[in-house]
Amino acid sequence: MQDQMTNLEIKLAYQEDLIQELNEVVITLQKDNIRLNNEFTKLRELVTQSLAPNIASSDEETPPPHY
Repeated sequence: MQDQMTNLEIKLAYQEDLIQELNEVVITLQKDNIRLNNEFTKLRELVTQSLAPNIASSDEETPPPHY
């Protein structure tokens, strides 16, 4: 009976270590996700700003030749 308790305590200790490691991985991934979302937002704004001057409004657009 004592050996079974010792084995269970050892397994529990390994599981606690594994949970802590996984938690650290999740925290790191969450930080990376936030950083990437911020970079994506900035990139989208830059693309939108760079394309906006090149796009004519529908009033300024000339109709195609077949009209």
